[in-house]
Amino acid sequence: MTDGNAKPVSPCRGEVWRVKFDPTKGNEIAKSRPAIVVSSDAVGKLAIKIVIPVTTWKDNFASNIWMVRLEPDESNGLN
Repeated sequence: MTDGNAKPVSPCRGEVWRVKFDPTKGNEIAKSRPAIVVSSDAVGKLAIKIVIPVTTWKDNFASNIWMVRLEPDESNGLN
């Protein structure tokens, strides 16, 4: 990843980054959106990170145990 100045940066666990989820397969999210980095900073030599995409919360998501509501605030930069 780069920060616009072509200087490599490394996303850290817990950070929120804007990620372009394309190309995709099937019903996967295929656009740019915020994502939370969940992979460990201490594991792996490759520049591959595991992230979770963030989408707008809908009340019917509450019935799915794999859906977690994030409260937007200054610390996560979400609104």
